[in-house]
Amino acid sequence: MTVLPLILSTTILSSGPTHTSHVRTADGLSVAVQEWGNPKGPAVVLIHGLLQSHLSWTKQTGGSFARRYRIITYDLRGHGESDAPSAARYYQKGRWGEELHAVIRAVHAKRPILVGWSMGGIVLSDYLSRYGSSDLGGLVYLDSWIKAPDAGHRAASDVIARMAAPDLATRIAARTAFLRACFLRQPPAEAFERQLAFNMLTPPKALSAMVNRSFDDDATARRTRLPVLVYHAERDALMPLAAARHTASTFPNARLVVAKNVGHASFYEDPAAFERAFAASFPPSMGGVGRVGWAGETNAR
Repeated sequence: MTVLPLILSTTILSSGPTHTSHVRTADGLSVAVQEWGNPKGPAVVLIHGLLQSHLSWTKQTGGSFARRYRIITYDLRGHGESDAPSAARYYQKGRWGEELHAVIRAVHAKRPILVGWSMGGIVLSDYLSRYGSSDLGGLVYLDSWIKAPDAGHRAASDVIARMAAPDLATRIAARTAFLRACFLRQPPAEAFERQLAFNMLTPPKALSAMVNRSFDDDATARRTRLPVLVYHAERDALMPLAAARHTASTFPNARLVVAKNVGHASFYEDPAAFERAFAASFPPSMGGVGRVGWAGETNAR
C-alpha cells in the first residue's frame, strides 16, 4: 500500500465547509473564514479561544447543530490559516472587534448570534465596545469572562510565557499541558493529536503579545441590553466559575447555565447539553431571537 491511500483512508478527513474565503480586515490582514450548516437558519458566529482554530468546533459543524443554524467560523489573527502580524496588532484595543466586524460583513450575516469561547469572549467585548449590539441577535460567553480574576490573569501570563518559550521542546510540552487542561475527559488520541497540531501554529511572538490584552470589560457589559447566555463548566480548570457569575451579574439581560461534569471545552465534551441550552436561549423557530427577561443560574440538562 502506498502512503497516499493510507492517509486518505483515515478518519481525519471529514465533510468540509459549504464555503471558504479569506476576508481582509481594517488593518490589512487576511483572515480565513468558513461557512457550514443550514444556509436558511439563524446565523451563528463561533469564535475560538487561545491557540485554537475553526477546527475546534467540529462537534457543532458536523452535527445536528449545523442542521438548524447557519454557522460561520474563522481563525483569529495569529491562529490557524489566518495572518500572524506584528505584536502591536494583538493587544491594541479594537483590533479583534474590527476583525470580527469584517467577517460578519463579508458573509452578510443578519443579526448573528456571537459565541465566544475562552479568549473568544474578549473578542465579543472588543466588538461591543466598538460597534455596539444593535446589529446582533445575541451573545454567548462560553467558558469565558469579561473580567479575569487577578490571580487568574497572573497564572495565565505564566502559562503563556512557557507556551511562547524560544525553546521548541518547552513550547511543545507547555502547549500539550495547556490543551490537556481544556478537558475534564480527554478526547480520543487522534482528535487530541489533531488539536495539538493546530495549537502549535501560533508563533511565539504573537502569543506573547496576546497576554497584554485588557481583561476588564465591565463598562461595556453594563450598557449592553442584548440577551446573553453565559455557559460555563463547573469543573473548568482554566477559568473559575466565579468569573462566569461576574459576567452574568454584569450584563443586564443575562442567564447563567452551569455545565456539569465537563471541563473548559464544555461544548466539545458534551455538545448535546451545550446545544440544548443554546436552542432554549435562541430558538431556531424564532429566527434565533434571544429570549428576554432572564435571571438566575441553572444547570445544563
